[in-house]
Amino acid sequence: MAYIVGLTATDGCLITGRRVINFKSGDRQLVETYLNLLGRKNRVKSHTTKIGGIVYYTQFHDSALYRWFMSVGLTPRKSLTIGAIPVPGEFLFPLARGLLDGDGSIINEVYRVDTGPSERLLLGVSDHELQFR
Repeated sequence: MAYIVGLTATDGCLITGRRVINFKSGDRQLVETYLNLLGRKNRVKSHTTKIGGIVYYTQFHDSALYRWFMSVGLTPRKSLTIGAIPVPGEFLFPLARGLLDGDGSIINEVYRVDTGPSERLLLGVSDHELQFR
């Protein structure tokens, strides 16, 4: 289940109201694996993205699983609310694998503000002022 939590944290969605769980991925096999691990027989559907790709998804109502996801730190609108997921050490690697399988990458970079001419114009800062800051 730690793997499922990781997948749901990255590519899943808890929908309020009917306590619906949605899982979406560009990888059909990952959606099928998600359902198989949960012991569910739901259909895998697909739709075309705005840029012409295909995304696969499943969606189902399960109040007990929804409540359990909430109890381990997942929430509706998770991208705005998710924090650390408390996980016992023995489940850390399956959780991390789910997070990586869902998101597919680790980015370890420091980002800086681009101070090109268009950004300076938007900020109302001249080249001369920028040199003295």
